[in-house]
Amino acid sequence: MRILFVTSELTCSNTSAAIRNRNFVRGLLSIGTVDLYEIKQYSNAQVLYSLPKEIKSYFQMRLDYSTESNAHVSHSMSSKIRGFFTKVIKSVIPDKLAILEISGFPELYLGNYDVIISSSDPKGIHIATSRFISKYKKDFKGKYIQYWGDPWYDDISRSTNLLTRISEKKLLGFSDCVIYNSKRTLERQKTIYPHLSDKMNYLPRGIFSEVGDYTVDIPPVSRDCNEIVYAGDYRSRYRNITPLLEAIESSEFVLNVYGDGDLPDKSYEKTTFSSRLPKEELDKITRSASVQIVLMNDKGGQIPGKLFDLMLSSHHVLVILDGEFTIDDIPCSERFFICENSKESILHELMKIRSGSGTMTLDLKNYGINELVSNMFTSLIEDK
Repeated sequence: MRILFVTSELTCSNTSAAIRNRNFVRGLLSIGTVDLYEIKQYSNAQVLYSLPKEIKSYFQMRLDYSTESNAHVSHSMSSKIRGFFTKVIKSVIPDKLAILEISGFPELYLGNYDVIISSSDPKGIHIATSRFISKYKKDFKGKYIQYWGDPWYDDISRSTNLLTRISEKKLLGFSDCVIYNSKRTLERQKTIYPHLSDKMNYLPRGIFSEVGDYTVDIPPVSRDCNEIVYAGDYRSRYRNITPLLEAIESSEFVLNVYGDGDLPDKSYEKTTFSSRLPKEELDKITRSASVQIVLMNDKGGQIPGKLFDLMLSSHHVLVILDGEFTIDDIPCSERFFICENSKESILHELMKIRSGSGTMTLDLKNYGINELVSNMFTSLIEDK
């Protein structure tokens, strides 16, 4: 099987989306030959990740966008009018990639591929790839698969409307298969677009170990280690961090928050807030922590990628459920401490973590991305 994988910022970003896409490429290499088409958006992009040597062909398109933004905020009537129309436009054009014409290469012949996969984020990568395939539809006779991070219309982090829903319906309809990395998102998308539900599938993000070791040893929490880290956003419109802050005040722990969000109205003596950090810097800081937190959204269906980032760590991980999420939505739930988003529930789970004795040993090989892809992906392609 020959696969063309189309994405953005694969080698020059450590965002959750980039990490997920790199894992996915590893899984695809276990079932076929993979060529990669990477779109690099920004002029200051630096290579942070080396491609697997098994990648057969690599195509790159550089856009050299500037990373500078206009920080000036105007409240004039003309600015409000422009803002309104910008909001409408963004409901159908989610990002710059949505209007991109993907460049062809003499050695890139779509007729060579059994499968073409576009993988977000950004969401516009699916629109650009669909346009690219349409341009060469006489050549390409294989399957086109869209692998989504966040959905489009049901994305809780952005403003959407009926136009978004119509646009997403058309976009999903162009594909042969659609893959989501959250069971809850899959359920919600099937409800929104029931006539497209047969082509929708679930593939967990999965984990990858360079040395092939998926055994995790989690030591008990040391009595002199009381630091908890939450690395993630806490915007009040979709995440409620208040119960965690209240619980920490009544515990023997301290909490360090690294991310962006809405600061609480009251002060919390045992919590410090810092802005988002690069992954390498954050990894150094979290080494001394005894517990890491994953805070679920209180609406929508997306599972934070950090859940998988922390699976192979030696940290105790507390997953705080919210919204519609239940323990059944958490992949490999036995790896985590899990509670509801209330002060009492969080405190109870922290006491369990503190009182634990002995090392927890877990084998997570069933969540390795190679295993997940080989078990599901081949049959998905053959059946659709």
